[in-house]
Amino acid sequence: SEFIQYRFGFFDQHPDALRIIEWQYLEPDPFQLTAYTPETIQTIIKRIKYFQKQKQLSSKYNPELIFSLLLTIPLGFFRTFRDLTTN
Repeated sequence: SEFIQYRFGFFDQHPDALRIIEWQYLEPDPFQLTAYTPETIQTIIKRIKYFQKQKQLSSKYNPELIFSLLLTIPLGFFRTFRDLTTN
């Protein structure tokens, strides 16, 4: 939950970061520009698997899918509902 709160807070405080990510998706290979190294991604996926084994996360879903959702849900929220977070 801290990871998700951090991502929501980050995009709320830094809307330009979302614009940069949006531009990244326009590149021919958008994943070559990712800020995450393969090692970082594997570490996060290992933690997801750990929490699944501890029954703190559902094992119903693939760890890679959960990782993808953790990354993209905040992006989608701020693309769609940006006006809800501004004063």
